[in-house]
Amino acid sequence: MRPDMQLRFAKPTILALLVGTCLTEPTLAQDSAIADWSGFYAGIYGGYGIDKLPATSNSTTLPYSDGGNDEQLFAALEQSFGGVDSFLGGVRGGWNYQHGALILGVESALTLGSFTRDTSMELHFTDDEVPPSTLDQTFSSAFKTNAIATFEARIGVAFDSWLLYGKGGVAVAHGTSEASSLFSFVDADDPEDSIELPASASTSGLLFGGTIGVGAELLVTDTLSVGAEYNFLSLPAQELTLSGVAIGEAEASQGPIGIHTLKAGINYHF
Repeated sequence: MRPDMQLRFAKPTILALLVGTCLTEPTLAQDSAIADWSGFYAGIYGGYGIDKLPATSNSTTLPYSDGGNDEQLFAALEQSFGGVDSFLGGVRGGWNYQHGALILGVESALTLGSFTRDTSMELHFTDDEVPPSTLDQTFSSAFKTNAIATFEARIGVAFDSWLLYGKGGVAVAHGTSEASSLFSFVDADDPEDSIELPASASTSGLLFGGTIGVGAELLVTDTLSVGAEYNFLSLPAQELTLSGVAIGEAEASQGPIGIHTLKAGINYHF
């Protein structure tokens, strides 16, 4: 083969190699700038949780009405609602699959706290006698759980040492609900005729709800990361039935329960 022909063949070959190198070098540089999030991890976190409904308390004096026999009745209504308002902490573990900047994973966590919601109502009647006779109807109910387990899928985008992600899945809690009612009448003229008619009920069991959230995580060493996230937890209503002479049968529940949480924590990557 003539030398000039070898030169002509060599030029396209060298050009192809240069183009290939230019195309591959940015990709390699881009991949090398993304931290490795793949594999198993475990961590701890702390934060705060609040109810989706605000706490309320009010008292109302109702207009009097003619109670008959020239008597006047006066009524007052008091109501209060206390939502979830608690510090929280927990442990979590998960696994990530990484393809370039795309992160797919699963995570389970156990969150501990005092997640309580309560409601109370009191209706108070009095007449205009001195001392007055009174009639009261009170009602209260409460829900409580101390632990919520979550099982979630995660999807995120990594850049440099950062990971931004969204997550969603199932929330499970063992909840306890209680309710009570008291009907009472005090006759000022004949206290022996006074009566009290109580009623109460309670129930407990597993509740299955949902959770969604978003978060950010920073890899500070090859094995340690810190991060923060927001989650919304939802649990269904827990129904129970009150039975009593004064009220017959009445349904009561606290729910559905919705909790906003903010958490910060640290993870160890294996």
